[in-house]
Amino acid sequence: MELMSIGKFAKRVGVSTSTIRKMDREGLLKPCRVSDGGTRYYSTEQLRAF
Repeated sequence: MELMSIGKFAKRVGVSTSTIRKMDREGLLKPCRVSDGGTRYYSTEQLRAF
């Protein structure tokens, strides 16, 4: 399973990073992993499902 940053994920699905962050806040798309510093990471499986 490959993990990608929020920027790479947003670019690949064609939306802005703020849209991805909003979806996270609303519980629509939770990151696969969040680093200790708060960086969101998304998986290739989430990309396919999006």
